[in-house]
Amino acid sequence: MADRRLRIGRLSIYVEPRDIWVGVYVAPAAIYVCPLPLLVVKWDRKEVRRG
Repeated sequence: MADRRLRIGRLSIYVEPRDIWVGVYVAPAAIYVCPLPLLVVKWDRKEVRRG
């Protein structure tokens, strides 16, 4: 169901049937906010290049 995704830059908003929770999850690659069950707001973090 993630094929119906609104994407603006690093921000994505989509409905995911597996995400039946409300809250915030901070992952190394992105920050996920579920303000309502099934609704996901995802902010991709900038890629940090090391070298």
